[in-house]
Amino acid sequence: QGIICFNTFDPSYTFIAENSDPNNIQEFLRTEYVNTRGNKEKIYNRVYFNCENQCIQGHWIFEEIDTRTGKLSRRERPVTLRWTFKVEIELLARLCGFTILEVYGGYDKSHPVIGGNLVWLLQKIKTVHYTNS
Repeated sequence: QGIICFNTFDPSYTFIAENSDPNNIQEFLRTEYVNTRGNKEKIYNRVYFNCENQCIQGHWIFEEIDTRTGKLSRRERPVTLRWTFKVEIELLARLCGFTILEVYGGYDKSHPVIGGNLVWLLQKIKTVHYTNS
């Protein structure tokens, strides 16, 4: 009887609505940080939300600026994700014999918010098998 921990995200309805037109895909800055080489790196997303099959299709763009030379490198990677609403995970967990112990908004155990991350802590429900004696 183990415990499973995984994370998903709670989709933002506003963000989905703003990005569900395949003819108008906008690039946006997702995050920036200093990587392990000491260079500044920015990650951009250019995605389209396909509401019919709950999939996100698009590209993640990685820009890295070498702090010594100032040279910019750019890598682009395709991405396809399926989003799942919180209520769907709750139902799937129950149908698969799990009980939900906790749902956090991050690995720091913060409170979940709409449009944010969800960290799930589930435990398999102990099943009792009866035999005819």
